[in-house]
Amino acid sequence: TWYVGLIDAASFTGFNFNDAMVSHPGWFESLGYSEPNRQQWVPGTVAAGYVDNAGSRASFSISVAHNVRGGFLTSSNAKGGTAGTLYGEAQFSAIRAANVGDVLIIKLACQATSS
Repeated sequence: TWYVGLIDAASFTGFNFNDAMVSHPGWFESLGYSEPNRQQWVPGTVAAGYVDNAGSRASFSISVAHNVRGGFLTSSNAKGGTAGTLYGEAQFSAIRAANVGDVLIIKLACQATSS
């Protein structure tokens, strides 16, 4: 089972190949939503090495106004936790303003290619 987390835009400096849940110095997790845990990623059918959660998107009810820079996929549902495996992280095409009362709905896709 995998879970979607949000990346706060404040103090964001970038991603690093060595980022892990226990240490990712270029970014902080956004905790400004009312759900008690990260949201489960429910993948659809894999086709041509691509899968997303378009059929069951992760939903976050914003409780603190802030800007969101992107998202990440992890094996732990613990909001703000540092345990588990960080599968990947990505920036949105633009920073998203998240205002109190907004619902941020995330479609997260993964693609695998042979090397």
